[in-house]
Amino acid sequence: MPTVPIVAPPVEDFARYLLVLSRNTTLWSLTGFPAISVPCGTAGGLPFGLQLVAPPWREDLLIALGSALQIAASGRGSGPASGRGEVRKVSRG
Repeated sequence: MPTVPIVAPPVEDFARYLLVLSRNTTLWSLTGFPAISVPCGTAGGLPFGLQLVAPPWREDLLIALGSALQIAASGRGSGPASGRGEVRKVSRG
């Protein structure tokens, strides 16, 4: 599921869009399920992210999956966050 259901609003309109922007994340915050947003690329010049959710106490699963998705995205040439195929290493303790 996308992290947010709309493109980023202008910063001066942030408060007006707060409920819409948090619609896809609030459930996981309230129920205690771990969730992570992984940068997936850009659309129309704006970055977008994919939200992943795991069972309670399985943050390790999210980190592993998020890392794998970033590595896969970098192989396509539309890598995470920067859109230039950069992969960030995840430290495990």
